[in-house]
Amino acid sequence: MNYCPCCVLLYPSQSTFCQQCGMPLALSGQSPVSGNAPVSISSSASLSRLIALSVAVACLVLQVFLRAEILMQVLSVTILAGCGVVVSHSRAMVRMLERSGLWIERRMNRAGKGGRFSRLIVKQSYGLCHLVTLATRRIGDPFVRNGLRLSLWIVAGIIGISVAVAAVVAIVYVVIIIAVLLFMLWLMWKILEQYLGQSGGGYRPSGRTRPTQDWLGRPKEEVSQGGKNVGEIRPSQDWLGRPKEDVYHEGKKIGEMRPSEDWLGNPRKEIFEDGEKVGEIRPATDVLGNPKEEVYRDGKKVGEQVPGEDWLGHPKRDLYGSGHPGTKKEPDKSD
Repeated sequence: MNYCPCCVLLYPSQSTFCQQCGMPLALSGQSPVSGNAPVSISSSASLSRLIALSVAVACLVLQVFLRAEILMQVLSVTILAGCGVVVSHSRAMVRMLERSGLWIERRMNRAGKGGRFSRLIVKQSYGLCHLVTLATRRIGDPFVRNGLRLSLWIVAGIIGISVAVAAVVAIVYVVIIIAVLLFMLWLMWKILEQYLGQSGGGYRPSGRTRPTQDWLGRPKEEVSQGGKNVGEIRPSQDWLGRPKEDVYHEGKKIGEMRPSEDWLGNPRKEIFEDGEKVGEIRPATDVLGNPKEEVYRDGKKVGEQVPGEDWLGHPKRDLYGSGHPGTKKEPDKSD
């Protein structure tokens, strides 16, 4: 006689495939391909059903009356599932579980060809379930074998899901921590930039300049305040050919700037109005090393000029404080 290790049915010796599930039949007296043994309905089957029923009753008592902790409740539910297979003696359930073992093996092999997450998490979960299948394949009674498999599969699935959830939660926490750190660094940078760096040393914004050209293509700088152009700075030369910059306010020339050096040889620009020196512009850097220019009038610092770019990437200089060439003459107002 031949038998089906999946459906647990006996067939004549000339039969080769099971009429229920289509699996190859195993010869009686030989180990089947899947490692399952033929079913012999004897007193051992009744004993296994009696033991499974007793365990199921104990699990129900644990669930209903003793109100055990959540871990013991989950464990008792998994045991109840396995006992249900043994007590019911359902051949359909046995066939489904035997096919599930083959499906788990296929999914494990497919997960090994996926991405890194699939290899690390998914394949290990299926591998744990497949290990359960291999460990229980020598149990002769198919109902006991598949009942035990079902219980252990549930436990393995819970472990795999827990590991996956823990990995996802850990990744989310790491991403949140990195995002918070980046936000804090950005906020600290903005604070330093606002109060120590490119903020004009605490002076109130008073305008900006932009490089441009006149209608003849000659370079110049437009000085704006409140969104309105109020002045210009045009490069020029004196009668000796030395470079200078003419300063205009509302179309009228009001002064000029001449390049010079202090007694240490540091470069600067001297501001002249009505032929008299009234101030100077000195290059400097803020505490972050960003370049800027400090404006002095009558030996007193009254403002700063900070180079930068607008949102389109065009160069500009932000003006802070007062005393800038080409702007209105206003008293300095610092915060």
